[in-house]
Amino acid sequence: MAAFVSQAKADPAVVGLILSGSQAHDGMPTGYSDYDVHVITRDDGPSAVRDLDGFRSEHLDIVAMPLTDFRLRGLPGDP
Repeated sequence: MAAFVSQAKADPAVVGLILSGSQAHDGMPTGYSDYDVHVITRDDGPSAVRDLDGFRSEHLDIVAMPLTDFRLRGLPGDP
């Protein structure tokens, strides 16, 4: 996780990271919990971290989206 956060910090397109899932809540993580991270990026320009959207491993799941999409996330009509 620390290596991914360092990579995200170095990517100028990344505007934020959001930890979700059991790791984001006190008392919820178990020995089987991974890190679920939403990566929010600028709307334009390339991003190596954005290209990791959909990455899944035993320890890390990544959802990447541009800021415009994030602003609409969870609003009525968002699938």
